[in-house]
Amino acid sequence: MTSQRPPAPTVAVIGAGFSGTMTAVQLLRSASAGRPLRVVLIERSGDWGRGVAYAATDAPVVLNVPARGMSAYPDEPGHFLEWLRQRDPDAGPETFARRTLYGEYLAQQLTDAATDALPHGELDSVADEALAVEGSGSGSGGTVRLASGAAIEADRIVLALGNFPPSDPPVTDRWFYRDRRYVGSPWSPAALVDLAPETPVLLIGTGLTMFDLIATLAARGHGGAIHVLSRRGLIPHVHRAPAAGCTAPVPAPPAGGLRPLVRWLRAAARDAEARGCDWRIVVDGLRPELQSLWRSMPIDERRRFLRHLRPYWEIHRHRLPPPILDTFEAARRAGRVTLHAGSLRSFRAADGETAVEVELALRGGTTRSIIVGRVINCTGPTSEYRKLEHPLVRGLFAAGLATPDPLHLGLETADDGALVDAAGRPSRIIFAIGPVRKGSLWETTAVPELREQAVALAGRLLK
Repeated sequence: MTSQRPPAPTVAVIGAGFSGTMTAVQLLRSASAGRPLRVVLIERSGDWGRGVAYAATDAPVVLNVPARGMSAYPDEPGHFLEWLRQRDPDAGPETFARRTLYGEYLAQQLTDAATDALPHGELDSVADEALAVEGSGSGSGGTVRLASGAAIEADRIVLALGNFPPSDPPVTDRWFYRDRRYVGSPWSPAALVDLAPETPVLLIGTGLTMFDLIATLAARGHGGAIHVLSRRGLIPHVHRAPAAGCTAPVPAPPAGGLRPLVRWLRAAARDAEARGCDWRIVVDGLRPELQSLWRSMPIDERRRFLRHLRPYWEIHRHRLPPPILDTFEAARRAGRVTLHAGSLRSFRAADGETAVEVELALRGGTTRSIIVGRVINCTGPTSEYRKLEHPLVRGLFAAGLATPDPLHLGLETADDGALVDAAGRPSRIIFAIGPVRKGSLWETTAVPELREQAVALAGRLLK
């Protein structure tokens, strides 16, 4: 049944992770100033503010950024730290808080914003899955169709879809990807279900998620062998608090080309070390410029970066909390963790189909076979939206309301976040925030960038 359009303008936000929650919060803040507004926040899990990253779990995983960098508000940098200290007086700027605690923080921001918005603003939290988005031909509004059969009419619609599960690694025979011993998403609740303590495991990918899984396995008393595979065998660097007096370089990095930017980065890192500082201040100091630098690069330069430099940038930019690295290194020293540089070749059933033999093609031209009881894909979120089976995304393509960005990192969006349709026209109704904008912005997956986007998008929607 289609709902009647209320007298107040309505914004429907699909997804209640960080991006969707904070967009709703910023919209409700405007309503608390006396502006009539209805915000409909749609989240299939019904777990507001948490998303995948901060979902409730007994795993001892912590944020990848210290508390000083995790405020939900760009104009209140100490907001999260103050909130955290109310619960833990010993917390400081360099504390790595539990992920579940950060989920509580975001949920509280939503609750507080909804309360403060009354009586002008209304938050309608809908625990349902959005299956389709339709724009009206007149450009005056759109409709979100839900799995329950209900439909929500809105003046503006925000896609805060977050990250999608990884793509299955390429192999000749894909039979194993339908097997119960394979877990295609590391965030799946089934990833470690019924895993015996001594069962050997293969984790594919060496990003931050892999380290969280190893910490979770350790906390659950897992003592079996853990094999870790990635193409280059690279692992992220660890966070270090900046030394007193160490600041980022003052000269602005060069725009427009990859080669001069790399030269600048190396020179700035050498200069930092000569001053007794650390290369991390260079990477962190560059962060506010990354979106403009990305946009200034010709498309061929961006492709070169993705082909050749992306893995090396990622391990310097997305760093590990010291406690998580300590857990990994302890398991490695004990001989439980083995890191392989290479790729998958094949899978064969083993031990009466209770395990699987995995053949690895290692760098240097050698091969190795290992037998494990579970394989978990930790290769990172997929960005090939054309290959997704997600009904909402497929519907957007079928209706011509969306198109992939040229680098296939997400969907094409205008500078203000408006979705660009198949004819190249920015939508007046449908907007996007977060990872879906990676092709346009590159840096669009972490709190400092997402909180800025939420403020800017809320302002755009209210015009």
